[in-house]
Amino acid sequence: MSDEPVGSEASAPGCSILLVEDNPINQKVVKLMLGRFRIIPAIASSGIEAIGMVENQTFDLILMDLHMPGMDGVEAVSKIRELLGEQCPPIVALTADSVFNLDGDMRQNGFNGFLTKPVNADTFRKCILEHTGKAY
Repeated sequence: MSDEPVGSEASAPGCSILLVEDNPINQKVVKLMLGRFRIIPAIASSGIEAIGMVENQTFDLILMDLHMPGMDGVEAVSKIRELLGEQCPPIVALTADSVFNLDGDMRQNGFNGFLTKPVNADTFRKCILEHTGKAY
């Protein structure tokens, strides 16, 4: 893993991903896994920061942590969907919680899917393909 600071970065050509995650270790782990596909995610450390980023950049996929201080993932997704409307990319929840009802609560809260932490590279590959149509 490189020593470069974690922060907002442009994604590699081909797939633009926004990672919304408040934990610096989780940011680095996801960044490392996506790096295997030559994807460098833009990183927001809060829901508020993510809202500002989607106003200025277009993303193919948003990976959203559910539990963040200030504005949680559910509230951030609601505001992003309201802001972007039909132009909103798929949003996938990232959570350490092991039980979810995707057809119920997650869909009602605006998520297109969810991944349970810890996530491995193969799971990210499948998620990217499912939600963007891009294979890595």
